[in-house]
Amino acid sequence: MSGLPFKILLIALVVTFLTPFSAFSQNTVSERVVLKSGKSYTGEIILRNEEVLILKLSDGTRFQFSIQDIEKIEAVSSSEEPQTEQDEKEPEHILSGIIELSGGVSAAQYKTTAVPFTSAGITFGSDQFGDGTFFMGLGAAFHSAFLPAPEIAISFIPVYLKGRKIFKRSITSPYISLDLGYAFAAQKDYSGGIYSKINLGIQKRLSYKTSFFAGVYAGATGFGGELTEQLNNNTYTFSGKTAFVSGGLSLGLQF
Repeated sequence: MSGLPFKILLIALVVTFLTPFSAFSQNTVSERVVLKSGKSYTGEIILRNEEVLILKLSDGTRFQFSIQDIEKIEAVSSSEEPQTEQDEKEPEHILSGIIELSGGVSAAQYKTTAVPFTSAGITFGSDQFGDGTFFMGLGAAFHSAFLPAPEIAISFIPVYLKGRKIFKRSITSPYISLDLGYAFAAQKDYSGGIYSKINLGIQKRLSYKTSFFAGVYAGATGFGGELTEQLNNNTYTFSGKTAFVSGGLSLGLQF
């Protein structure tokens, strides 16, 4: 019996000594990735290089981020209150814009052969659809086809829906975009028509929100008005519909 108090004291000392280590083992450390947009994600970093970081959440979901999108990375313990899974997976719907300038040549049946063609447009929307590589927005532009003398330039104001896809979240990526809408004629002697444009090129990210892009485009702008046709060395004038079909180079900024 004399040894019982000593055994109780020894057990108490062992329990007291091991308790902090037990608590520490349960207080595991994860990484919190804080984006420049203000969103944060907590999990295990499974890949990190100069361009991308891949984070694995507690439920196994994986997220890939561009290094340029990351504000900071910090260690957090499991004792800290984590974000809910719903908050982590919520997409970031951030307003974005595109300014685009285009130039090339255009021709319209019954109106003119190849003539210079220019375009300047602006679009507002969001680039956070899908996995963050797809932009969709509403835009407007000003187009001009410069006819030979004595004709004047014919101008249009297209209003369109733009969809734009980049193929990877990296500093440099190929892209494709498509515009569909209606072009209003700027001159009263002409009427408008269906407008479409496709663009292919390369995008280079300049900062978290800004990218520069350049590529080639092809498009069509329908219109109606006074047209001419040559038959048997005679010129006939009539009212009808045709389209400017154009192609050339384009460049711009996404912000």
